[in-house]
Amino acid sequence: MKINIASLSALLISAAMFTSCLKDNGFEEQKYGIKDPSGVSLGISFPESPEKDFAIDALNTAQTVTMCNLNLEADQPAPADVNVNLVLNPTLISAYNSANGTSLVSLPTSRYTMNMKVKIPKGARMGDVSISVPDASLIDPTLSYAMGLSIASIDESGYTIASNLKNILVKISVKNKYDGTYVLKSKLLDWLSGYGISNTPFTWPGSTSSYGSILMITAGPTSVKMFDDWGFGTYIHPIRTTTAWSGFGSTEPKFTFDGTTNALTAATNDFPNPPNGRAFRVNTAVTTSRWDPVTKNIYAAIIMSHPGRPDLQIFDTLVYVGPR
Repeated sequence: MKINIASLSALLISAAMFTSCLKDNGFEEQKYGIKDPSGVSLGISFPESPEKDFAIDALNTAQTVTMCNLNLEADQPAPADVNVNLVLNPTLISAYNSANGTSLVSLPTSRYTMNMKVKIPKGARMGDVSISVPDASLIDPTLSYAMGLSIASIDESGYTIASNLKNILVKISVKNKYDGTYVLKSKLLDWLSGYGISNTPFTWPGSTSSYGSILMITAGPTSVKMFDDWGFGTYIHPIRTTTAWSGFGSTEPKFTFDGTTNALTAATNDFPNPPNGRAFRVNTAVTTSRWDPVTKNIYAAIIMSHPGRPDLQIFDTLVYVGPR
C-alpha cells in the first residue's frame, strides 16, 4: 500500500497549470474576467482569494507593507495604468467566523491608513494593496484580526471584475517572535516500509547560508504555520520518501507555543476538513519541544495520525536563519 502523498513534480506541474487562469469555467465562457475576441483577458481579481494570512512586523515605528495583490487577468501587461477601487466588506469576517467557529475581529481603522484606490501600473500585471501602520505596538497581539475587502469598480473602461475572485479575507496578526525563515531538519519514524517513508534524518533542500526554504508564518499571537518556499510554495509538511522529496497532502501544520515559557503546547492541522483525516498533536513523551529564545530554533516532536494507519512520529528541528 502506497502512502497518500502528492508527488513534488506532479504538484509543481499542477501549480503551473493554474497560475494564469481563473478558478472556474465562467472565465472561459466569458461570464467574468472577460476575454475579448482577440483572446486578451480583461478581468481584475484577487489572485489569493478567498483568504490570506498576513502579519505586521512588531515595530513601534511607522511601516508600509503589501497586504495582498490585485491581478490583471491578461495575456499582456497593462497598456496603461488601471485604477481599481476597493471597499471594506465586514460581512466576509462574520461569514468566516460563522463557518469556522472563529472570533476574528476587524482591525480598528484608528490603527492604520489605507488607500482604497489601487493602481496596476502600466507594463505590469499586479497591483499592491498596501497598508500603513504608524505603531504596531498599539495593536492588541492577543486578538485575531481580519479585514474583508471587495473590488467595487474600475475607473478605466474595458475591464470586468472577476465575480468569483472579487473578495478576499485577510487574516491579520502582529508578527510574533516565532515567525521567520528556517532550515528544516527532520526524521520520521514508525510507519511501515510499505508506506514509502524514509526513516533516516533529512534536511529539506533549497536553503543557503542566508536563506531558509521553510517559512514559519504567524497565524495567531503565539502560533505559526509551516510553509514550504522551495518546492511546493504552500502550507505543507515536507518529507523525504524512500525515492524522492515530497510532502504530506492535505496538511497545514500549525504550532502553538506558550508565550511565556516558549514550550510547544499544541500541534494541529489547519487544512480545512482534510479528506484523508490527517491530524497533528504534540508528542507528549518528549518534554523538550520548544522555541529557543537564544538561537531562535524550534524543536518540535509531533505525531501525525492517519485513519487506518499507525501513528507517525515526526521530529522537526527548525534552524533559524533570519526574519521572513
